[in-house]
Amino acid sequence: MPGMTQQSHPGHDATDQRDQVLLGVDTHKDVHVAAVITGTGLLLDTRGWARRVKAPCRSGTP
Repeated sequence: MPGMTQQSHPGHDATDQRDQVLLGVDTHKDVHVAAVITGTGLLLDTRGWARRVKAPCRSGTP
C-alpha cells in the first residue's frame, strides 16, 4: 500500500539501531583484530594484538 512503511522485523524499531554496538573479530595466523561499530555503521574503535602460540602438549608429562 502506498504511504505505508513495512519493517523487516515485526516489533523492531529502526531507532533502536542508534543504541546498538557491534563487535567483530578477524583472526589470522599471526595477528587478531577487533572492531567496534554502532548499529548505524560508525566506527568506535579498533584494536589489534599478536596471536600467542601455546606450547605443544607433551603426552606422558605430569
